[in-house]
Amino acid sequence: MTANKDVTPVTELRVPSSKGATAVEVRLRRSAVQLFAEKGYAATGIRDIARATGITSATLYHYTSSKEALLMDIMRDGHRALTESVQRQLKSSDLPEERLGILVGGLAAAHATNPLSTRVVDSEIRALAIGSDARTEIVMLRDHFESFWTKVLSEGIKEGVFTIDDEHLTRLSLISMCTGMSYWYRPALGHDLVQLATHFSDLALGAVRAQRNGKAIRGRDLRPLRIDLVPILDSEPPHI
Repeated sequence: MTANKDVTPVTELRVPSSKGATAVEVRLRRSAVQLFAEKGYAATGIRDIARATGITSATLYHYTSSKEALLMDIMRDGHRALTESVQRQLKSSDLPEERLGILVGGLAAAHATNPLSTRVVDSEIRALAIGSDARTEIVMLRDHFESFWTKVLSEGIKEGVFTIDDEHLTRLSLISMCTGMSYWYRPALGHDLVQLATHFSDLALGAVRAQRNGKAIRGRDLRPLRIDLVPILDSEPPHI
C-alpha cells in the first residue's frame, strides 16, 4: 500500500508561551526551562532563574507567583501544544497504520525540536505533590494525550491490522522511544526530521506487526510527517 503523498503546506504551528507574552516573559520561561532541564526543578532556585533572565527576584514576581506556577505554565503549554498538533494531524487519515505513524513521528519530532522543554514536561511531574491540584491537572493533560495512542492501537487490533500481545506495554514502549529523542538528537547528526519520523514509524509498525492484505506495512508506505505542524515552543531556549 502506498499512500497519497500530496500534502498542502499550512502555516507553521508556533506555540507562544502565553497569549501576548512580553519579551521578558519569554526570556523568563526559557531561562527556567534551561535550568530545570540541566539542574532539575528541585535544585533550581528563584534567584537562579532571575539571574539567568537578567532581572531581580522582586521583578520576577511581577511575572509569576511562584516557581511552581512557572513550572505549571511550561508543562501546561507543552502538553496542550502536543495535543493540538496530534489532533490536527490525525484528521488527515482514518487508517490505524497512518494514525500510528502520525503519533510516533509527531512525538519524536516534537522532542527533537524542543529538547529542553520536553524534558521538563516529561520528567518534572515528580516535582508536583501527589494529590495536589497542580499534579492532578498535569496528569489529566498527559492522560488525554496518551488516550489518542490507546485509541489508535485498539482500532488497529480491531481492524486486524495490528497484532499486539499487550496494548499497555506497547503504548508505553513506543512513547518512551519517541521521548528519548530529546536526549540525543542534534541537527548536526545529518538526519532530518522527516527521515527520523519515517524510521521511527517503521520501528513502531514492526513492533505492532502491522500488515494489510497479508503484506507488511513499512514506514515508507505512509504519508511523510507534516513538519509544519510540529509545535515549536517559545519556552525552548536556542540550542545547536
